[in-house]
Amino acid sequence: MKKLIFLILINFFFQTTSYSYANELIIGIVFRVSDGDTLIIKSEYNKKIKVRLAGIDAPELNQPFGNKSKELLLHFLNKKVKLQVLSKDRYKRTVGIVYFKDQDINFYMLENGAAWAYRKYLYQLPISVKKKYLSLERYSRNNKVGLWRDSNPTPPWKWRKQKKQ
Repeated sequence: MKKLIFLILINFFFQTTSYSYANELIIGIVFRVSDGDTLIIKSEYNKKIKVRLAGIDAPELNQPFGNKSKELLLHFLNKKVKLQVLSKDRYKRTVGIVYFKDQDINFYMLENGAAWAYRKYLYQLPISVKKKYLSLERYSRNNKVGLWRDSNPTPPWKWRKQKKQ
């Protein structure tokens, strides 16, 4: 019985501490851009934070439109941004929404046809944001913006799976 209580307490401790950073707001400068959905922010306390943009999935760099997607995100290099932290991913990156002058950068990437709405992880977002992201992808697709100029672009999650095989 003591062992069970101990395990429950340990589980509770890890659950509460692992999510304590959620909804934290961090101010910083975009220090580096890795690709179309990952960047590094240097916080106002000089801490470097690797950020995965929530709710979107951009083409891989070795995939068609991958470099274009990264170039679009490079517009925010050395700019002051706000990061709304949502979670951590399995690679220990901070997952969140990044804002530049109150503009949602994740939204910007979808609007410019530089990413897909990442349906697998949209659950992390508030319903209104989730609907907005899906609507933006549909808008970009219908208007052949960015990667949607290609008649049948391969989503990054399928591209990664094909490369593993």
